[in-house]
Amino acid sequence: MNITKNQIDDLNATIKIELGKEDYAGRVEKALKDYQKKVVVNGFRPGKTPMGIVKKMYGKSLLVDEINKVLGESLNNYIKENNLQILGEPLPNETEQKELNLEDENFEFLYDIALSPEFKVEVDAKDEVDYYTIDVTEEMVN
Repeated sequence: MNITKNQIDDLNATIKIELGKEDYAGRVEKALKDYQKKVVVNGFRPGKTPMGIVKKMYGKSLLVDEINKVLGESLNNYIKENNLQILGEPLPNETEQKELNLEDENFEFLYDIALSPEFKVEVDAKDEVDYYTIDVTEEMVN
């Protein structure tokens, strides 16, 4: 897995995540084995469906689910490790994202992030802040 950040300007950046087969293959196989134990297919006893049939029926959807989980985890970990102060959630890039082909073994994903601007506030002892005391009467409470 390779994660890179491309700084567009002070407030915008893109994060590029490249996944190889080794990043998700083990998780997909584990999910397929779990499905094999649970799935009920006519002609087979429950939990005894051959792996080939399970892969044919559920392989692509499980692949997409596991890739999505790996992407979410790796993106969140990257943001935390690099202490990126972002606004909102990372959004998939709509302009530069390549077409997703599930037949490939390597995948590339681009996310747009909005960085929080840095600013400094200097407060001095001379600065005054209004302090209000509010008297609540019984009439206001009722």
